[in-house]
Amino acid sequence: MRFELNKTFAVALVVLAAAFTFNAPRAHAADSKSEKAKIRARSEARDPQVRQLKSAGKIGETSDGLIEAVNPADVDGSISKLIDEENADRTALYKLVAKDQGASIDTVARNAAKINFRDAKKGEWLKENGRWRQK
Repeated sequence: MRFELNKTFAVALVVLAAAFTFNAPRAHAADSKSEKAKIRARSEARDPQVRQLKSAGKIGETSDGLIEAVNPADVDGSISKLIDEENADRTALYKLVAKDQGASIDTVARNAAKINFRDAKKGEWLKENGRWRQK
């Protein structure tokens, strides 16, 4: 079940990271791979909570490749902290992938968002152009 819960993030990581890692210098590639593994481990640890909050309609995916509270008044400090931690790791990952690919961070984030939107479950919230909608 853990694979199923973290499938979206894992797919995004593999798709985004694999494309150009082989072209990076070996030292950078090893450092990047190690850092990506650390990010993946932290995200996997948070994933059950993230999935539960998505199912409950408290948080959703954005077209920027991040997560947000659907209604900020409905979240407490622990949920805000979880969102901040997840977004910090996603941003760090996007920077690493962008560097590996020679792409902009925004491009990498938008590509990840497309995957996250595609893989979102029915009823989960997605934010595009500043507006929330349910899948």
